Amino acid sequence: MAPPPDWSALDVYQGTITRGEFLDGLNHWYAPRDAWKPFIEVDATEARIRTRSEKDAPIYQLQFRTGQGETKGRTVSPKESRFWRLPTEMPPLEDPAKPLAGVRIAIDPGHLGGPWAKMEGRWFQIGDEIPITEGDMVLIVSRLVREQLEQLGAEVQLVRETTRPVTRLRRIAFLNEAYQSLLRSGRLDGWPPAAAQRRILKEAEKLFYRTAEIRARAELINETIQPDLVLCLHFNADAWGNPNQPQLVDRHHFHLLLNGCYEAYELALDDARFQMLHRLLSRVSTVELPAGKAAVTAMKRETDLPPYRYGGTNAWALGDQGYLWARNLLANRIYAAPVLFYEPFVMNSQLDYPRLQTALQRWKEAAPDPPPADSNDLFEEYARAVVEGVKQYYAAARQGS
Repeated sequence: MAPPPDWSALDVYQGTITRGEFLDGLNHWYAPRDAWKPFIEVDATEARIRTRSEKDAPIYQLQFRTGQGETKGRTVSPKESRFWRLPTEMPPLEDPAKPLAGVRIAIDPGHLGGPWAKMEGRWFQIGDEIPITEGDMVLIVSRLVREQLEQLGAEVQLVRETTRPVTRLRRIAFLNEAYQSLLRSGRLDGWPPAAAQRRILKEAEKLFYRTAEIRARAELINETIQPDLVLCLHFNADAWGNPNQPQLVDRHHFHLLLNGCYEAYELALDDARFQMLHRLLSRVSTVELPAGKAAVTAMKRETDLPPYRYGGTNAWALGDQGYLWARNLLANRIYAAPVLFYEPFVMNSQLDYPRLQTALQRWKEAAPDPPPADSNDLFEEYARAVVEGVKQYYAAARQGS
């Protein structure tokens, strides 16, 4: 579903990165464990990049910057090549009480919730208690975050205001594509007709809510909102088995994701390879890394959640505290701005589930208005942590510290 990449869009980055910076970005952030080597060749003066996965594909040649040393003189991408701004490119602060004045922020409440929650697999219920639906809960948190950020001067827009999908397409639009995909991959081999039809429907559903919906949000962010920072808000969960008889776990945690850690099979996709290089060359990390560190510090201070640690190869630790990770997700890859992807709490945790029930009951009883402020409310706690992290990053960065 991705459009073919326009490799000429990288021309603006010719001569803007040294060889050392380029290799450092690949090896320690975007494509560790040599994942990039089947697709990119590097010599002293340039990188030669395959524009298609075939070995005889045309080569895109990226010239390195020279004359300032291999790892010194780091610069960011030309301003005309991006819509997002560095804090130092924003107007000077006039009111200390408004440290986010002029900052454009998009909030992406993860998933959909509402009538789509069961389809998404983001729903479970214990007895007759209030169902846990991630999409609805992050929408509550997102509205709280928007209100508080606006009080600090930011210009904030939610990517979705309700549980209505951003995309106009629905699963029926993807039935043929789902069938062709399953057929090509052999995932329908040996399946009886009725079971095959169910599998095709499930695949079409995934194309709707995992792919078409995210791409529609990306179009809104990249073409209309054009923010300086995107906050993707989620709740984490462990496997809960039967959603009508969920398994609660005795742990909870937090981690924050920045785009990176592409694996070789992902880089074999032309669009993913192009998007990785675009993020590396645009130096989006000059915002993401310090903003991510500020976000982690604020969340840790506010919630005291321990870090989550990945055990596989699909994530790469950024630092040694365990909270900040590079991982390649569709949203943090195709949103053409700095993206902070939050994953706090565990929805089916014995520690967090009771607090979620209490918070949901408060908001249900007060609806359609918000309930009175309560510092113990888990949603408010989450929102305070997000806002404090954004505030601390921009307050420090705009003062040059």
